[in-house]
Amino acid sequence: MRYNGKKQKGDAYGFAAFLSIVILFHSDLASCRNHLRLLFHDQVFRKETTGGRRSQASMTSASLIGYGILFGFGILFIAIAHTANQRYSHHTLEGFVLAGRALPFGYLSAALFVSWTWTTSIIGSAEAAMQYGISGGINYTLWANLPFLLFIPFVVRLRRLMPEAMTVTEFIGERYNPLLKDIYFVFASVVAMFVLIEQAVGVGMVFEGVFQIPFKVTVFLTIMIVTVYISMAGIRGAVYNSILQFVLINILFLLIIWVVLDKLDLNQIYEVLKQKAYAPDRADPGEMLRVNSIQGFKYGIIALVVATGQIFLDQGWYSMSLSGSSTKNMVWGLIFGIFILWMPIPLISAVIFGHGSLSLSMGVEVASSTSDWPLYFMSHFSNAKYEMVFAMLIFIIGTGASAKCLVGLQALFTVDYYKSKIKRDANTREKIRFGRIIIVCLGFLCAAIAIALEGIPLLQIDTFCGIFFAAPCGALIGGMYYDKMNGRVALVSIVLGLVAGFGTWLFRENGWFVGSILSLIVPVIVILAGALFEKDRYNFYRLRQYRG
Repeated sequence: MRYNGKKQKGDAYGFAAFLSIVILFHSDLASCRNHLRLLFHDQVFRKETTGGRRSQASMTSASLIGYGILFGFGILFIAIAHTANQRYSHHTLEGFVLAGRALPFGYLSAALFVSWTWTTSIIGSAEAAMQYGISGGINYTLWANLPFLLFIPFVVRLRRLMPEAMTVTEFIGERYNPLLKDIYFVFASVVAMFVLIEQAVGVGMVFEGVFQIPFKVTVFLTIMIVTVYISMAGIRGAVYNSILQFVLINILFLLIIWVVLDKLDLNQIYEVLKQKAYAPDRADPGEMLRVNSIQGFKYGIIALVVATGQIFLDQGWYSMSLSGSSTKNMVWGLIFGIFILWMPIPLISAVIFGHGSLSLSMGVEVASSTSDWPLYFMSHFSNAKYEMVFAMLIFIIGTGASAKCLVGLQALFTVDYYKSKIKRDANTREKIRFGRIIIVCLGFLCAAIAIALEGIPLLQIDTFCGIFFAAPCGALIGGMYYDKMNGRVALVSIVLGLVAGFGTWLFRENGWFVGSILSLIVPVIVILAGALFEKDRYNFYRLRQYRG
């Protein structure tokens, strides 16, 4: 079907005008600024070494630069998506949600790298290094990537068994039953919204700190920018923008590392780590200097549990992977984008930002949340200009990761929901139009939730979601390989996994670690036990007959 390019252009310009209106509310929001200000403002912007606060003129100038970044990149991203939409104006459903399964290796690798580079890739790995020493960043990086070793063969088998499938929920519906398909639809939608919100919250915190732009405004604009260019061009809007985002992320990251290394004393980092490792209050002296520390290993296990749910349940990963032009390109795109390109980012961040923060005598007690220490750290090794570069990097990362989430949500609602719940005989044009409308609605919903989460510790949310998203993974993975499984066993495994995980977390002191593991392991035990009483075997050949 041909779509009206002028209408799409008008939509883009209309949104740009709408964003401009938000600026008019800045003066009203300014009265709330003291409530929105983050902890590190008192540390960074009122340093004793500078003799006082930043001047009002300096703060206004910083705000203008911040808005310039938001609007400048926002308009650029929308323009790129508009160009992609014009180039592929004859949309098919597969073209809209999977780029026609025609992405070459280079495009796919860049898109996957950008999709997996989150704000936590830098900040989370650094915090792990601050808390657990050398093993923190290493365990975060290795264990968070481990689920991809399972995901790659899983998505390869999905592509071969169901060559016309576009979503993971289609597999669930065919393998099990409509009820489980609906349950996994909810899980997939929630995990995508959670990751999207988490990215926006990270961007909002940093921009509030650097540019004095209220948290609410940044969160809203960040989500809306991504929402517009994904609703406009579908997955191609994400992929085409990811090429630019890939280049910018690497340039800005290397620039910041180069600036910090120019002033950072690596010998001092080692001495501080040694002091921390052998401090009198340490239960295990020397642990922070060991690569294989027990505490670092436990943190890595949690990273594994959380990442497993976020990877296997997020339709965005399936959409990105299945868009590869061949199975070979898909596999090598995942290997190159995730393992080769991404892994250096958290490893370097752990050493430079995490251990470097310890060298400033800024321990975990200061880095109480992701809202304070990153810019406090940057202010010691650079001037305000590079703090702004850091904020720009976080914005680029946040938008790139958010785009993958919206791509997945759009695929779920465009391919599955509209056809099965609203209009079974819908044509391609109707499905795509619905997908565009629903993604805008979900964008507003996610923005509202992200704004409401201001001040709530993200660690608590991460722990809850880690347990919640891990429980369904056993039935999903088992259903792909194990023929002695049925819908009843799959449903029971999910319920018992949730009960075991949340029950342990709520009723046992420090039960978050055991609860997270149980939520992933209990379903596997239930599935294996259920197989002992299951006589029928599922015929996987039936999946090959599926026609979307």
